[in-house]
Amino acid sequence: MGSGLDSGTCSLGSSLGQERCFVLSSPPKINFFSYMYTQIDSVTMGSPLGPLMANTFMCSIDEKLAHDNKLHSLYERYVDDTFALVPDLTAATNFLSVN
Repeated sequence: MGSGLDSGTCSLGSSLGQERCFVLSSPPKINFFSYMYTQIDSVTMGSPLGPLMANTFMCSIDEKLAHDNKLHSLYERYVDDTFALVPDLTAATNFLSVN
């Protein structure tokens, strides 16, 4: 396979499946003014893993807000975009202080 991916990382069965898993989870290389950079944080934009990771993270935030009774009458979320209608600045500050 030649990619340095060990067989325990991906349980997709075939070497082609393992290669795809490696490509999806590899950091992107960016060429900027003849210098090569590697993205080391976050998920690559456009990666199929992006929405899954965002939803997993945001679901934990939703649960924390619900547990702390901080959800207001209008709270909507789509993947990682959130819209919340709060009555005043104090309520907004309280809403945004998720610990």
